[in-house]
Amino acid sequence: MATLDILKKIKAFKGLDENQLKQVQPYCKEREFKQGERLFTEGDNATELWIMIDGEIDTRFDLPGRPTSKSNTIATITKFQAFGWSCFVPPNKYTLSAYCSTETCKVLTIEKSRLESLFKKDTSIGYIFMSHLVNVVGLRFQQFQDGVAKHRGEDIISGW
Repeated sequence: MATLDILKKIKAFKGLDENQLKQVQPYCKEREFKQGERLFTEGDNATELWIMIDGEIDTRFDLPGRPTSKSNTIATITKFQAFGWSCFVPPNKYTLSAYCSTETCKVLTIEKSRLESLFKKDTSIGYIFMSHLVNVVGLRFQQFQDGVAKHRGEDIISGW
C-alpha cells in the first residue's frame, strides 16, 4: 500500500486533501518490474490505472509479428505520472504496450472499479482526479504529435 507522502506527490491526486488521500490509499497495490518486462499489452482489457513511483516506463506501439523495440516508444512515463488511463475510456482496452525501461521500476495500480466506487461516494474526489487525468491525456497527445512531427520532419497533425 502506498504511503500518504507518495500519494501527495502523484500529479493525478494533486488538490486532494489528506482525508481524501486516505480514502484512495487502501486501493493502491504496489508492484515491481525488471528492465524489459511488459506491464500490459496493447489490446488487453484496461481494468487498472497505473502510477509510476520509481524508475521509468516506455509506452510503445508494437508492430505485429516483430519484437518490441525502443524505437517504437511513444512516451516515457516518469515518477509520479499516471498511465493506463484507457481504463476510463470505452472500449476500455490499452492502446499501447508498457515496458519497464530502467533496471527496475515500481508502480502503483488501482482498480478502475474501486476508483469509480470512491468517486460515487465523494464526487469531489472524482472531479479533481478526472480534471487532472484530462491534462494527462492532453500531454500524451502533445507528446505523440511532437514525436510524429519529429519523425516525419513536419507537423502533420497541427490542423486537427
